[in-house]
Amino acid sequence: LFRIFRLKTKMKLAISSLVPFLLLCCVESFQMLRNISAKRSQKISMKNDMPFGDDPFPSIIKGCVASIQSAMKDGLTLLEIDFPPIQGRSDISLSETLDSNRNHARNIIRSFSAQNGDALWAVFPDKNEADLAAKSYFGKNLPAKLPFLITSIKEAVNEAPPTANGCNLQLVVQPGFNIDEWIQLEDLKSVGNNVRRASGGEGEAAMVVLNGSLDKVCSGYYPRIFYPGLFSAKERFLKNFEPVYSIKKVQGGWIFRSYPDDWKVVRERRGNQPKVVGECAVRPTYNDAVQILRSRSD
Repeated sequence: LFRIFRLKTKMKLAISSLVPFLLLCCVESFQMLRNISAKRSQKISMKNDMPFGDDPFPSIIKGCVASIQSAMKDGLTLLEIDFPPIQGRSDISLSETLDSNRNHARNIIRSFSAQNGDALWAVFPDKNEADLAAKSYFGKNLPAKLPFLITSIKEAVNEAPPTANGCNLQLVVQPGFNIDEWIQLEDLKSVGNNVRRASGGEGEAAMVVLNGSLDKVCSGYYPRIFYPGLFSAKERFLKNFEPVYSIKKVQGGWIFRSYPDDWKVVRERRGNQPKVVGECAVRPTYNDAVQILRSRSD
């Protein structure tokens, strides 16, 4: 009887000691399920507004315009938009890239020219590109007065354009074929601000760089020892640009941002709508984006 009593006592003690452990396991299991549910809800709620399809450019241009307008409304004056100039190709010649970006610039300008007049500057890398743009936009027989200013970086910096309405917005198209074009962006911005103030305007003119590879400059691709002038321009000015609209290809997907939203990592799915698999408050690196794509399933 004594042995039976001792056995029952041990069983009671064992059960009593297991109760807190079992309760803890239940609580942890509940929390885990709740976290999984929250993550699933968060994943499902991540809106994908990255354009895709055979011709995504109308949607891309619309997104660029909306992002520029939102950023300018928030008081930002140094903006960058960056997307592949030609759909589905990587072997693009320089002339094809210039032609495509010239056309993209024209489509963006349409949303700003009526409101800004010649206070809108379309700025091209050199005079030849500026002349090609003018003929492409208005034909060989140019009107006496263009509805907006078309110039080159060097022309605008060396001879401040005498525009009646000042300067509200500078759209700089694909600078960087020549290193000096990146370096001169700061001077171009100063000229725009001075022209704006001379016409009685307040604040600063906004500068939007279209497909200017500023991320490449700011990533340290160009060593300081070989490009001291560019490094100084980067530290002083170029690193301050806000990428308001960006589509960058990575292995298996894209890095995408449309201001004011966060950065998104988007999985590429052939023939189907791309799927957002992650969001980041800051721009993810190429390797970070690839790791997110590999670690997260659909």
